[in-house]
Amino acid sequence: NDPDLRIPVPQVGRLLTASAARTQRRDFGLLLAEKRSLANLGPLGLLAREQPTMRQAIAMMAPSIAMHNEALSLQIESAGDVSILRIVLQQGEPAQMEQLAELALAATMRMLRRLSDGAFMPESVHFMHRAPADITTHRQLFGVTPLFSQDFDGVVVTTRALDAALPQADPLAAAQLARHLEMWTGDR
Repeated sequence: NDPDLRIPVPQVGRLLTASAARTQRRDFGLLLAEKRSLANLGPLGLLAREQPTMRQAIAMMAPSIAMHNEALSLQIESAGDVSILRIVLQQGEPAQMEQLAELALAATMRMLRRLSDGAFMPESVHFMHRAPADITTHRQLFGVTPLFSQDFDGVVVTTRALDAALPQADPLAAAQLARHLEMWTGDR
């Protein structure tokens, strides 16, 4: 009834874990991510769509993602030709974070692909948890075979991909949306 209702992250983790077990779908979080879009970010999703580059769009989305999930942050680390787009989950038990990590990373990838008209492709996908027996959904959703038992949850991309122009960017629309959003939210 209320899409803005906030639910504690550990409870969401338990719900996703229980749902995956009950449906016998270890890829439950990934399947949920297939339903996510820029619209889930509200007005900031629209503003992200109008940014000139993927890096600027991510910078626009990052605060909104934290508003939807206070335990989640999106960080970019660049070193030369390679960048890491890292999903950081800050609460919960490791067993419950697996579904959340997969949901968050897959939803983010969906949004980035949407922003780039399908062109955004990771060099590699990394998860901290162990690999499930079947990674078919992972391969389909990410377009590459993910690496598991890694040091971080995230994707490695070329820095060039982050700095590439977004095809639908409209600076005038971005400025107008930012002005309306600022009037609507004030200092929040």
